[in-house]
Amino acid sequence: MSWMEDVDLSTLSPNEQDEFKSAMGDYKTLPDALIGGYNAKKISGKNYKLPKSVESLPSEEMRNEFLSETRKLLKVEPPITNDTIKQVNFKKGLAEGKEANELVKTKLSEFAVKEGIGLTKLQNLIEFVNSFGEEISKTASAELEQATKDAIKKTGEALDLYYGAEKRKENAELLRKAIQNNCDLSTEEVEQLAGDLADDGYIFQKPALAKVLMDKIAPLAKEGDTIPKGDTAKEKTKRKLADEGFTKTAAAIGLE
Repeated sequence: MSWMEDVDLSTLSPNEQDEFKSAMGDYKTLPDALIGGYNAKKISGKNYKLPKSVESLPSEEMRNEFLSETRKLLKVEPPITNDTIKQVNFKKGLAEGKEANELVKTKLSEFAVKEGIGLTKLQNLIEFVNSFGEEISKTASAELEQATKDAIKKTGEALDLYYGAEKRKENAELLRKAIQNNCDLSTEEVEQLAGDLADDGYIFQKPALAKVLMDKIAPLAKEGDTIPKGDTAKEKTKRKLADEGFTKTAAAIGLE
């Protein structure tokens, strides 16, 4: 016999009676129901006090509801999940056309799950990290470019002292021709070397190396066209010197 059979529910409508029985049916005795009602009053009534911990709430349903309603009250999003994380744009904050770094994606996802970060905050964090990374990358590139220019300038000054300005320019032109005509390079190799010299300026950041090349390689220079390595004699393929690429290099080392 259930304790509810002794309770007068006549003041309730049939629907309310069903709701009462459903809500109170988990209590085995009247004292249990009274204690449960008292606790419910503390949770939902005017005399509400926060529980000592979420775990102290008597059921999983109450714990979930408490967390859900508390987040709404504080305007806090629920923690990221494997489903909601699919909504994140990991490219936000990156330059157009750039793909998100897989390691960054993994680490930020793990951090969000561990710290219970919501979807919006994770998206904002990703945009901040990507934007900051773009700024660092631009700054580093600008610093490297300036360092290269400074090194090339210092090398030019050192070579001017060693050869004199005019002689240095003559030697630079001879070196350009020697590399194009006398180093047995293919068309692609010559063009690649021209690009490397012009873009990186590595050789011309090193005064001692530049001196060796100008003193030992430049004298090999010959005039005229060259048949690049790999072209057959039958085809009689002749190719003009890679003036366009090496003009950039010449300009980089101060050749006018």
